[in-house]
Formats: sequence, C-alpha cells, structure tokens
Amino acid sequence: MNPERAAQLEPNTFQEASILHSSFFGRPLTSISSSQPASNPSKPSTRPQNERMCMGGHRETIFGISFSPDGRFLATASQDSTIRIWEVSSNKLVSTLTEGLDVNFECLRVAWMEIEGISSADQHSRLTEKYLLASAGADGIARLWSGFLTGDKDANVKLDWNCVCTLDHFVELKMDAGDASSSVEPERPQIYALQFIRTSIMPYQNALLTAANDVICFWRIEDRSSPDDRNTEQNADEPTKMKLVLQSSLQFRKISHSGDTFINQFGGARNPDNEIYVFDSAYSDATNLVGAALSDGTCRIVPFDRTISDTNEAKNENQCVLSLPQGFFPGARGGHLTALSWDKTGCRLATCIASGRVVLWTIVVEEYKGYLRIDPSCVAILDGGHDPGRPLFGAKYYGGDDEVS
Repeated sequence: MNPERAAQLEPNTFQEASILHSSFFGRPLTSISSSQPASNPSKPSTRPQNERMCMGGHRETIFGISFSPDGRFLATASQDSTIRIWEVSSNKLVSTLTEGLDVNFECLRVAWMEIEGISSADQHSRLTEKYLLASAGADGIARLWSGFLTGDKDANVKLDWNCVCTLDHFVELKMDAGDASSSVEPERPQIYALQFIRTSIMPYQNALLTAANDVICFWRIEDRSSPDDRNTEQNADEPTKMKLVLQSSLQFRKISHSGDTFINQFGGARNPDNEIYVFDSAYSDATNLVGAALSDGTCRIVPFDRTISDTNEAKNENQCVLSLPQGFFPGARGGHLTALSWDKTGCRLATCIASGRVVLWTIVVEEYKGYLRIDPSCVAILDGGHDPGRPLFGAKYYGGDDEVS
C-alpha cells in the first residue's frame, strides 16, 4: 500500500490495515505522518457495529475454524494449504502451520483436544501450557499437532508446534486405487469431519472421529514412544510421539426407496452416479449417538456402541434415517446435507441443506425390549433469512442446558 494513501486512513482503519499488511508482507504499514491533518473524530466509522475485528492472513477461502478449549486461541484451516493460530485477546497471528502440508490440497478442518492441566513443578522449564490440535485436508491425511506455549503470558506470546502424528486414510482404509497401470493419480478421499471425543464406552481413552468419502472412523490416540523412551524422563519441550489406531468404522450404503431402484432425493449434476459422501459427522456424548450428514439428503444416526461391536451390515440395519419426504420442497431438489449439530442434551439436532434451509429435529432415545429405540421428529424448517439457494455450511446450538438454535 502506498504510504501516502496509508497516511490518509482513519486510525482504526489504519490499525486493521496494518495488521493485514503485516500478515501478508511481514512488516507493518508506515506510521501516519504527523504532518497530515487529524481525522475528524466525529465522523462515524464504516465498520459494522457488531464486528469486533476482521482478521487477515489467509489468501484463500477459510473452510474450518475451532477455538481452543480455554478460549485463548483460534485455529483456521484454509484453501491456501495452511493452518493459522490466532490469539483471541489481541487478534494477533501467532503461528502458521505448514509442516508436511501439500500445497496442492486444501486444509479443510481443524479441531482442538481438551488436555488436563500439566504440572508446572519444574520452575526452570520453558513449557507453560500444552495444546493438541488435529487437522485434516483434501489429501485424505489427518495430522496431530503438539503445541507448546512459550514466552511471556502477557506479551510476546509464541506457540511452538510440531506434527506428532500423520494418518493417511487412503492407505489405512485401503481405499480403491483404481487401475494400477493407469497414469492418472487416484482421487484422494477428502476429510470433512473431525472431532475429538471421550466416551464411557471407551473409558480412559481419547479418540478422534474422522469422515472420508462414505466412511466414518473412530481412531484411538496412543503413545508410540518406545519402551526406552517411556522409561526415561522426557524433556518438557519435546513433543509426545503419538499414533492413531483404528477402533471402528462405518461405511454407509445407498437406501432403496422402491425395490432395487435407488432414488436420490436431493442429488444433482455434481453427483450423477448417486455416490454416498459424508459431508459432516458429529458425536453426542450425552446420548452416545453419532450423526452423519450425507450427499443423498439424509442424516443417519447410529448408536456409538454399535459402531464398535456390530458388523458393517448390522450397523446399517440399526441406523436411524432422518429424511424429509420426496418432493417436500416444490420446484426445488432440496440439496445434499452440508452440516449437522447436536445440542448439549443430545435430544435435538440441526441439519443444514445445500438449498439454504435448516431443519430442526428432536431425538427421543429409549430402551425397548432390550433394544435401543431412536424416535426422531421434525419440529421446524428454517426457510428464509439467508439468500435463497445459497448453501449453508454450519449451524450451532448455544445457551445453557435448554439451548436454542
């Protein structure tokens, strides 16, 4: 930016422009010259009153965001193949993660894991806090990042990150590579769901939920240190070696509406073969249910314990399918599901449709003759407010125990 033009900016606007300039070029804008006339303080700001700060740094679309459990940091995943970490209180970019990331594939999702407090008995250790972050991208690779908070807690905050685990879904799930003699690179599975979970069904274990193509997976997070490493004291600033071990998986299948003929209720030109893709998945720890938003316009709900004990055939037989009647939206195909969200009680579910609608469901779970019965009801369809036909990519319940959408 031209320094003369920068000097003409209002102080608030100049500060924001300087932050963006620093993110891109590594240096702030030239300070406002004292020879320039002072800005009119009575002139109203052009910024929306409800906007606190516009953060820059990414050069492409941002596909995923996640706040750290303590609310101190924000992680963003972008089409520019980077992950950036921001300090919420100062709106400063504190870290950019690029280690091992392929510039040919977008970063799609990020998620933080809650870690219990670490003892700070060693006064000489430079480690003051530790974070664990998961990322996933269009290359089908999930990564775990270990972050150490260094520097002054009040100023000059720095996060040192190390990639401590890499998992390739294409390899681990042995996905179809197509014709081995073909020179065409096989299509990589894209990961659209990422969530750390803890459940009473797997006590004392941390797990990671991922979704790639038509499969959702649950991975145990384990220490991959050698016995010698575990028997010796680890340096405080060394990352913990980790590995992801497949605990269970569920591959969804097409649903036949009449005989053997599958009717894709919401499909479209982008999916002419009516393939099943998982565009979002989420686990509710209140009810131990797993929900998946699919490309066929349905939301599938499966009890988590069934994903561990049953065969894939039984898992599909025991799932609950949420779907609106065909032709429910006159003159429109509706659209595939793009996202879903549970409330804290696990009794309410919001699903987003690519046509710009949000469908709200209540979920009643009860035991019936030794079986778990899932009884869903559609309670509302939010249609309007958003631009018609524009996809929605997220919804969130907020509030206390009796949350509202």
